Amino acid sequence: MNECAFCSTQLCCEDDNFTVERTPVEDDIARNQVMSLMWTSYGIIVPIILTIGIFGNAAIFVVLSGPVFRGIAYLYLSGLALAHIGVILSWITITLRLGYGMSNNYPSAFYHAHLELVILNAFSAASVFIMVSSPLSVMRNIVYAEQDESGTSFTLRENVFVTQTAIWRTYIWIMEIVVRICPSIVFIVLNSLVIKRFLQLNVQNRQFHAVSNKFRTNKTPDTSLLSRNRGYKEEQHLAILTTTMILCFFLTEVPPSLTPILYTDRHPLDLRYQTFRVYSAIVELSNYAIYILIYFACSTEFRRELLRFLQYNNFHLKIYYKNFSFFNPSIYLFGKCNENVGQDVDQPIGEIEDYSRHGTTIRLTPERTKLNSPESPTKEIRMEEDAHPSEATTFIFMMFELPAELVAKPLALIGLTGLDIANPVHRSIWDAFSNNRRPDCAAVQFKLLSLTHEFPTVKPKRSSYEWYIPKGILKRNWMNKYLNEIPSVVVTFYDLDWNDPLWNEKKMECASRVQSLRAALDGRSTKIAVVLIQHAVQPLPGAEDVVATERATALCGACDLTAKLLYILPHADHLLGYISRLETAFYDLAQNLYHHEYRNVKSHRDQLTKNVHQYLFVRHQFKMAFLNELKQELHLAQKHYMQAYHNLLETRMTDANAVEIKTVAGFINYKLCRIMFSLNLPKDAISQFRLHTERFKLKTGPKELMFEHHAWMSSQFSTFAELFDEAIRQGLPAVQTQHPGYYFQLAANHASLRQSACKELCQHISSYPDPDPLLGEEKLEFYGQRPWRPGKLSAEPADTAREAIGTQALQYREKTTVNHSMIIIGLLGNAISQFKIYRCPRMRRLLVVQMAEEYFNARDYGKVLTLLMHMLWEYHGERWPVLLTDILKNALRAAYLSTSIQDYLTLAFEALGPSTTFSEERQAVIYNNIINILQKKPPNPEPDLPDDIKHLAMEKWMLELNRSEPSIFTIDDNNMTSFIDLKARFLQQTYAVNTMITVEVIVRNSYFGTIEFSNASITVSGPGYNAEIPIDEIQQSDLIFQAKETKKLYFNFKAPRQNDGVEIRISTVSLQMGDSEHCCIMLRFSAMGRETNLLDRLYPEIQQLRYIYKDKNTNIIFICNSGGKFEAIRPLIHAEIKQEESSLSLDAKSNNPALLGEWLPITISLSANENVNAVCLYIILLSDGSNEQSTELSINMLSKESKVSIVVGDMVKGTSAKHIVHIRAHKVGDRNIVIKADYTKPEQIRGNKELTYSLAVKKPFEVATQFYTTLFEPLTKGFVNEPFIIMPHITCVSPWPINILSTSIELADSIQKESNLDNQESILAGVKLCDGETGTDAYCLIPKIGGELPISIGVYTIKWKRANDETALETSSSVTLAPLWVEDAVIGLEAKMPAHGWVRTPFCISYFIKNHSNYLVTLRLAMEGSDAFMFAGQKQIDIYILPKNIRRVDWVLRPLVAGFVALPTLSLTVPADEEHKLGKGRLSEMIERSLPSHIYILVRKKLSIKCFNNAIL
Repeated sequence: MNECAFCSTQLCCEDDNFTVERTPVEDDIARNQVMSLMWTSYGIIVPIILTIGIFGNAAIFVVLSGPVFRGIAYLYLSGLALAHIGVILSWITITLRLGYGMSNNYPSAFYHAHLELVILNAFSAASVFIMVSSPLSVMRNIVYAEQDESGTSFTLRENVFVTQTAIWRTYIWIMEIVVRICPSIVFIVLNSLVIKRFLQLNVQNRQFHAVSNKFRTNKTPDTSLLSRNRGYKEEQHLAILTTTMILCFFLTEVPPSLTPILYTDRHPLDLRYQTFRVYSAIVELSNYAIYILIYFACSTEFRRELLRFLQYNNFHLKIYYKNFSFFNPSIYLFGKCNENVGQDVDQPIGEIEDYSRHGTTIRLTPERTKLNSPESPTKEIRMEEDAHPSEATTFIFMMFELPAELVAKPLALIGLTGLDIANPVHRSIWDAFSNNRRPDCAAVQFKLLSLTHEFPTVKPKRSSYEWYIPKGILKRNWMNKYLNEIPSVVVTFYDLDWNDPLWNEKKMECASRVQSLRAALDGRSTKIAVVLIQHAVQPLPGAEDVVATERATALCGACDLTAKLLYILPHADHLLGYISRLETAFYDLAQNLYHHEYRNVKSHRDQLTKNVHQYLFVRHQFKMAFLNELKQELHLAQKHYMQAYHNLLETRMTDANAVEIKTVAGFINYKLCRIMFSLNLPKDAISQFRLHTERFKLKTGPKELMFEHHAWMSSQFSTFAELFDEAIRQGLPAVQTQHPGYYFQLAANHASLRQSACKELCQHISSYPDPDPLLGEEKLEFYGQRPWRPGKLSAEPADTAREAIGTQALQYREKTTVNHSMIIIGLLGNAISQFKIYRCPRMRRLLVVQMAEEYFNARDYGKVLTLLMHMLWEYHGERWPVLLTDILKNALRAAYLSTSIQDYLTLAFEALGPSTTFSEERQAVIYNNIINILQKKPPNPEPDLPDDIKHLAMEKWMLELNRSEPSIFTIDDNNMTSFIDLKARFLQQTYAVNTMITVEVIVRNSYFGTIEFSNASITVSGPGYNAEIPIDEIQQSDLIFQAKETKKLYFNFKAPRQNDGVEIRISTVSLQMGDSEHCCIMLRFSAMGRETNLLDRLYPEIQQLRYIYKDKNTNIIFICNSGGKFEAIRPLIHAEIKQEESSLSLDAKSNNPALLGEWLPITISLSANENVNAVCLYIILLSDGSNEQSTELSINMLSKESKVSIVVGDMVKGTSAKHIVHIRAHKVGDRNIVIKADYTKPEQIRGNKELTYSLAVKKPFEVATQFYTTLFEPLTKGFVNEPFIIMPHITCVSPWPINILSTSIELADSIQKESNLDNQESILAGVKLCDGETGTDAYCLIPKIGGELPISIGVYTIKWKRANDETALETSSSVTLAPLWVEDAVIGLEAKMPAHGWVRTPFCISYFIKNHSNYLVTLRLAMEGSDAFMFAGQKQIDIYILPKNIRRVDWVLRPLVAGFVALPTLSLTVPADEEHKLGKGRLSEMIERSLPSHIYILVRKKLSIKCFNNAIL
């Protein structure tokens, strides 16, 4: 979109070169108004617009880049959003400059002056003309640098030498017309034509789909997108959207275009001009920010997709289980599949159709179309999914495997002949054709043919189908024939240059090859083309080669080819480019064969009848669909496949043809679903598959072969799941309630039904029939037919004996060669992977348990145990005893059969716990098995085990337990829920060093029988400390627990020597069963206890209810203490180790807060509570990363350190000591000082005492500088050799009063004091300032040097001290005075006159004119008349002032009136020929600042009385 913003007329810097008759006061007012306007606009409004624009256009670009918005229009709008983002980003620097000022560095100034507008215009304009105007825009601004002591200051000024010329104004008007007005007109016209054409195409599109809908049968539900008018409405919305964008673009471009027209004479302080200019910029910038609102208002599709994008992680389609008819709940599935409640979004399944807008085609490469591709995430199976999908796939498709020619993507076959691979040139050409297969290449495949290649013979054309009865539906060799055998184009490569010396001989040889190919392809529509490989240098494009033209014509005549079938292939540097162009040409030729075959097949339709040729109706529709796939016309292919499918449904199904019909139905359904996914029609694919399975799920065929039906159903679900998964990897978004996992699960269910049917139907089959009735199965002519009755019509009577033999052979093969468990495991593994991806943890657990059952059937007990142990841990959180018990039963059987003693003991302790539903008899058996293992006896076998595997397991147990070395099994209670509950606690929260610590452990036996432990211990750990504490010997014999008994065990140990405040904790509690010398079990428990650990974390608010319980006998409610009910006991596993009380006391005092720059004394007091030795005091400044370098510590204020140490020595009990440390800070802020005293007790025990002292640092005063003229008028700039007054204002901000001792000023080299004021004493000496008071100092200075940058005045030094502290030290603070602009002055002017005058009393006024230049100055002085004065002297005089000289001019004035009277005006002018030395403006400015304008005229006493009397009379 050509939205050009020619911003150089609006965004450049202010012009500082205008000269307008304005007073300084008016300029200040106007400047303040303009600055306020700029700040409001560019500091507040524009940043808001930029923020909205960036996020809005980014959202537009992201949403339009999705799969929903495809096509040229949306690509155009995406590019527009990117351009808008670029404009807004380039506006950021402009906003910062105009709203906040420009950075003071040259790169920033150079960017603003020369690059800013170029970048903005580059993004603003889609037209190339803006790039022509950009270099001229660079000339508009210049960088102006000024130097002072603080560095170089850069400003941005207008280059008036360019902008004030007529050429520049002409350039501005040309750019406005070419870049703004013309593109606007063209933009409006072209977009209007686009909208008009777009609406016309919509009408044609409706007519086309209205016709195509007539081909739908009444039985087919209308599930396509075109059945609704949503698409048409969106197209209308798109037209409205584009129209609105045009209007907004036009309206926002009008104010900027009017700016140069309405304001030709611009002044930066013109408020109306600046207001309109800012308004135009905001309006133009709003054009880039309001598009998000336009999209929201005009496109419902955009609103939906934006909301879907914002809620992507929470986006889920809602499919009710009643619609998902094949969902099978189980005991392991409770509630929703997802435990994340906040992630569900109530969306109907129909919303998935939004991803298929505008017929977007997703091209699948051949290697990605095969099932079970290695890239599929269903292959990434973790530990609980340890299966073999590839092996499972081999078994599942053994009977109903999709043929390779069906799975492969149909590509046009191009035959290449004449290439000798041994020839390096030919080899490079073949590699370029075969290896250079990019996704954007033409949909063709190349096959290298020899010169003697034999093509399949052509079948004789059938003239009529009247007496023809088909014996099958689809022939096995037909698809392979068009994919790999019959090329659509045969290309002959021949080495021949136009200037070859053997041209005639090679021409005849090439023609001979073409004739041989034409004879071999006789009867087929295959095109023959010739490619000449040439090595000679090719003529330049456009050059005419007469010889080449003549010989090409001759070669075409010899080969009987048209000119379009002759190609030249130069073997040069750009071989791949030539090959790519040849591919495109060959692809266009290939369409002819498939179109011709398509028309041939279509012409047979009128010769068929429904009663006789029902198979042919299916076959011909399938052929037409496949040929359209070869032509890459997927919409037409889908239509024919759908017609073939409906024709197949009309075919009568019997037991004889059931397998064939279902096989072909599976093929067609696969093709339909695959094409629908490729066309981005996932809803149609899902709907088609559901109807497919519903139609055929009850068409089982012969009952004796029921397992075949379940195998076919399993194959259908698994194939569709693979297609669904492939579509997801191509970009289709799936959701939690609709993803491939459900279809893999249903495939596994049918595989399980197949296994059950096999066990039921094949259990009595023990031999394979002879002769083999399945012989020649792979050579059958038609898909899905039986080898013992090939080509037999369903209406013919069946041979009962042969049918029985064939059935027996199929049953025997099913029983002996198919590993059903591995098939089920593979499908469950794929389903588990999908449910894990889409966060369905409960469904995943259900499938893992089912996988474990299949592994058990396969007798892989190790994997069963691994899976169930993981699921046991996950099901602990569910707290369902029935589930845990069921898993424990299977896990115990697997652990027993795999002889895993560690896992068996862990599961046994879990089974004895309260969270299971085992009977007491069963628990007693399990406990006895534990005792048997401790006695090195094999446990009793688990119930319901077959005898053969039971005896084998017993032998393994004997081998494991009869080992001579001791067996120690450690079981962590964190991995199970056993029958032992315990909690541990310290009896105190704090302990002193070397005191005894007692740990109480409460143990509860939940088992109904007696449990005996042989030992107990606890592990206590801390920083650098870890110890195992055994139980007291007294209690060691009391480790027998009766049923449901609770006991307390005590462990005592001495508190370890640790630093003060260190925590120790109880890590674990260990209980031992058995003898450690032979066989024992170590049970390790968490000291927190299981229930406490869980409930404290999940439900802390219910902990207070634990302390309340009701007695069952008396019905009295009690409040439990720490020794009450087990549930009420709160564990205390942490204790703090404290040091003994310190022997020293520390204290610190100071006049806090400290003042900046002063040495503040801090008094540190030490008091000894007992005799201590070697006391050493350390004062350390805590580092906070910012104030460390600006703070100094010292004892004598001479050495400056960050850490001070003072040796105190020995101290006797009751004595004290004081030490003073000084601190000075050079930065405002808070300081933390650590005061630490180390000492030694008489028994050589080290001790320490530490104190942290906080100190605030504040400013004592603030200094502000103001400049005045000698007339005490405010001064903004000085002049060389003209005195001025500087006044430093000292404002006290200290909380303490301060005394000013003295002040001084150290001037820079370019400034000096007046000669009579060199030794002047400070007027502030001895002044006392309190908080908020201000003292003002004054100095009269004379600048000696001027410059382009402000000059430094000097350093102002203040000597002061605190006023409230007699011991306060003197502090000197220095402040750098503000710099001042100083300009050179050619002349100076000074007036000397009395301080006041008297009425009618003459007085003399003298004007001293100083010439500071090196040349003669001629001036004309004139004294203007005044009604208030009479004066004596020349009214006008010409004077000549020598270089560096002074001229005095006197006038005598006689006042006539009293009061504050204006003096007569003195005017100075220079002759016209000397104006280059001194301008009129500078003379006027000098007079204004140098001469007094008024004088006080007093009235003499006599005169006043006389005047009073006259007034009375």
